[in-house]
Amino acid sequence: MADDSIPQAPLPTLRRFLTAARSQGDFLSAGKSLGLQKRHIEFHRIAAEVLQLARRDGSVLRISALGQRLLATAAHTQEEAAVWREAIEKCPIVMRVATELLDPRGISKAELTKRLMREGTFTTSTARGRAEALLGWRKYVREGERQVALPFTSRPGSPAPLQYEGNATLRSVRIQSFKAFGQPKAGAKGTATPIEMAPLTVLVGPNGAGKSTILQALDILGALVRGSITDMLKAHGWDYADLPHLLSAKQTITIEVVVELGEAVVAWELSLGARKYPGIASESVRARGRDETTWRPLLERQGRAVQITHESTHQVDAPPLITLAQSWLGTLDAKDDATKFPGLLALKAWAEGIHAFWSLSPEVLRSPSRGTSDRVGPRGEDLASFLFRLKKSREKQFAAFVQRVRRHYPRLVRIEPRSGQYGWKHLTVTERWNGEEASFNVRQVSDGLLRMMVVASLLDWKVPPSLVLLDEVENGLHPRLIGGIAELLTEISAKTQVVTTTHSPITLNYVPAEAARLVTRGKGGTVVVTPLVETKNYGRLREHFEPGELWYNVGEDRLLETRRSK
Repeated sequence: MADDSIPQAPLPTLRRFLTAARSQGDFLSAGKSLGLQKRHIEFHRIAAEVLQLARRDGSVLRISALGQRLLATAAHTQEEAAVWREAIEKCPIVMRVATELLDPRGISKAELTKRLMREGTFTTSTARGRAEALLGWRKYVREGERQVALPFTSRPGSPAPLQYEGNATLRSVRIQSFKAFGQPKAGAKGTATPIEMAPLTVLVGPNGAGKSTILQALDILGALVRGSITDMLKAHGWDYADLPHLLSAKQTITIEVVVELGEAVVAWELSLGARKYPGIASESVRARGRDETTWRPLLERQGRAVQITHESTHQVDAPPLITLAQSWLGTLDAKDDATKFPGLLALKAWAEGIHAFWSLSPEVLRSPSRGTSDRVGPRGEDLASFLFRLKKSREKQFAAFVQRVRRHYPRLVRIEPRSGQYGWKHLTVTERWNGEEASFNVRQVSDGLLRMMVVASLLDWKVPPSLVLLDEVENGLHPRLIGGIAELLTEISAKTQVVTTTHSPITLNYVPAEAARLVTRGKGGTVVVTPLVETKNYGRLREHFEPGELWYNVGEDRLLETRRSK
């Protein structure tokens, strides 16, 4: 038995490789589009041929009838598992060393390693690696076979329709190979650990730990639904080469979120190609009911090839191959696709509602603006235009906005948006000092009050954001105002989810302790995110310290030392 004849490609990746090879023809290009190194491309080609899913014809990989049947199934289903089982059990090489690979009792890693060493010229470590690959096949097939049919309501054989209408909440985000976030450690199970999110999530920790990277990853998802990769790079002032982690430049960048949409839970994973292969490498969307365990595939995309499920008929469709430099969600139309793709449309609406504020600029906040605006821009653009329109069209709501600001800035008396020459909108603010009222034009107003006005306006946007991202919320604020804006964020998070970063212990004293996440670096520079309430001796220390004081006085290292030692 030749050593290279024992397959060593994971089945999910092998499927993506076959999909890409079918659309691109040249299997080397297909592998590169997935961020695979040359030797790993060869591993996948060998696995495809050994399992009789394809055959090599020069630089082209011809997909066999069995391979076509595999790609016609939806991923993570019983149907897919059945085709994988057929391919593995028809593979003479695999059956020669592990006839019982897919049997209920299976085979141990130690025994499989011994058999491989007897059959080939493997070293112990190589044989062990090949055994792990084959046992990974077993696990994937057996898990697929355990997928059960859901109860039907519309017609026999079809799962009950999911209800996506209602509140939208980000439950977790998983980031891999993007900026501060590298690849999982060698030998680690699964992939990067998901970061759990709350209605208000406050990220704290030292500079360079990865707090802003989390915000940027979430912002990328929204940007790639609203526009293209080029638009996203331009908005941030990035080059594509800036995106991968320095030690993961040859790996694809992966961002995955789990979002509650009404009564459904949706998992969305989007991968960008390695530094040498810019673009969207893959994208998948799965959904399930809150109380269900089985995921339903809604979208599977590899390079230019797409499979999409019509939720009304459960039919899997393969649209024509196209080069698309944005999320597939961006192609959907709310009117035309409402019946066919309600889950994807609900996810699209959530992603489009992600709004990030990067360094609210005092200069921009003070600038006049014109036209009509139903929101404030990411650097504070159009604040005057927005407030002018709000007062003119919804006067009671404008009064509630002023009162909201005043609760946290008691000196405020009035905010007066006015229209000047050529339609330019300006702001005048009246405050009470030493018992007397004094009016100021916007250029004389403090940075902190202007930033507080932006945050307070979020609930008054025509379409409120689904997720607000705020970097270093305390910038420009007097210490006494930091508590006010923290309380304001807590108030807003009851209706609009907020993720913010801070270096101020004062912020933590004014938000629920459950909102705080410590972002630090572990072994090898790995980003570690830990809820404050799960740190060492939190309960005992909390009796003596407010959360911010606890973080400042005890410090991240001491709070986390027990968890790391474990």
